[in-house]
Amino acid sequence: MHVENQHNNNIPVQFGRFWIDFMYYLFLQIIQVLKLGTFENLIKFINSNEQFSCCQGSVFQEDHLVYCEKILKDKFPGLTVSKIPFPVDNVSSLLHWKILSKLIDISSCPDLLFKIYKKYVVWILGSSIVHWAAQRANDISVENLEFEKTKLNIFWHGIRGMKWESLLDAVSFCTSKFPLPDFIIIHLGSNDIKFGCSRKLLPNMQNDLTEIGQKFPNCKIIFSELLTRLTWRGLIWDEGEKERSMINKGISDFIGMEHIIRHGKIEPRKRYLFRRDGIHLSDLGNDFLLDDFKIKIQQSII
Repeated sequence: MHVENQHNNNIPVQFGRFWIDFMYYLFLQIIQVLKLGTFENLIKFINSNEQFSCCQGSVFQEDHLVYCEKILKDKFPGLTVSKIPFPVDNVSSLLHWKILSKLIDISSCPDLLFKIYKKYVVWILGSSIVHWAAQRANDISVENLEFEKTKLNIFWHGIRGMKWESLLDAVSFCTSKFPLPDFIIIHLGSNDIKFGCSRKLLPNMQNDLTEIGQKFPNCKIIFSELLTRLTWRGLIWDEGEKERSMINKGISDFIGMEHIIRHGKIEPRKRYLFRRDGIHLSDLGNDFLLDDFKIKIQQSII
């Protein structure tokens, strides 16, 4: 309001759009935290809560009324703006600084504004599974997994034939090329599977995940479970599946299920989810994999 009022309305269009979306999302978050359901219930809550008595007599300045209406008309067409915001009788009244600050305080979310404004960074790194998933995402124009880039950015780093021993080097590469991550999704280890490998491989995996966690203490490390295959090179199928299961369980026990992405839709009996080599995923298989990544990211940023 101040910028528009004092600077001849000379503000970028995208700023106005950001402000509308920001305030709308803030209100929705407050409603969710307070379990009120609707804006109407939020208004009733304010008018029946003694904590808002300090807002009694709060008024909008005459020239601000026009700007309130302008800001909110996209989301709430047809609203009218009252000169006295308390008692509250419409959505625009919530924009008064006294009422809004009290709402944020009552919602018991000291980091609410930070979460709304924050832009998350996600790294997805690993072997050819990640390489082809990134390629598929690019082909169907969902490189960012349908997240708005104003809210979250995804950076892919898949290396064909990569083994676990190269993970720390890959992390160093990503550190030099990408913004610092809030989440790192790792899909790696299938190329290391051979008879009896889990006993030696698991301690190395656990050590490296610990080291990455120490390097990025504010980052959530997520392990994407190793996928089943139709064939395991150099192994009987049952042996390969046994090693894969032992590794997945070992990592799950180590870092906890909240740090795990499971891939329940990708099963060996669904041969159409795999390419002819029986190892890499078909387009549909990659679509399932991308969806699993997307769901986990959504759960993690809530």
